[in-house]
Amino acid sequence: MKYLTALEILHIEDCENLNLMMEEGKADQDLSRFSLQRLILKKLPELVEFPEWLLRGSTNTLQLLKVRWCDNLKELPRCLQNIVSLQQLVIEDCDGWSERCEHGKGEDWSKIAHILKLFLTVLRSIQQMILQQVKVRYHGNSAENANR
Repeated sequence: MKYLTALEILHIEDCENLNLMMEEGKADQDLSRFSLQRLILKKLPELVEFPEWLLRGSTNTLQLLKVRWCDNLKELPRCLQNIVSLQQLVIEDCDGWSERCEHGKGEDWSKIAHILKLFLTVLRSIQQMILQQVKVRYHGNSAENANR
């Protein structure tokens, strides 16, 4: 990564065993020249702690951060509150994030309060609820039809 100083968009998706954590000390080497504008992390089940090293060199350039289907991610990084260029944060289908990012009182609210556009969606949960309702209705109608 230290040679990708001109990299503007980084999209990491569907990597079941990827560990983005760096050893202490290595994270600071040459990352001050890192200048991402967009960082997209999707379907990373091993992502537990946010890789702050991806953000450190981009505090004045990062405009979009998108996190989707990272269910094991515990919290957003503290350094997020220092990224003044960040205009849009999108968190989709990450369990528990609606509460963590709730306006004014969520645990991570202070880290993201400065961001102009916040999108928090839990589509998977909504789809599961609809599917369960459809199954209940279908099974209910089957039982009623069998009794007729």
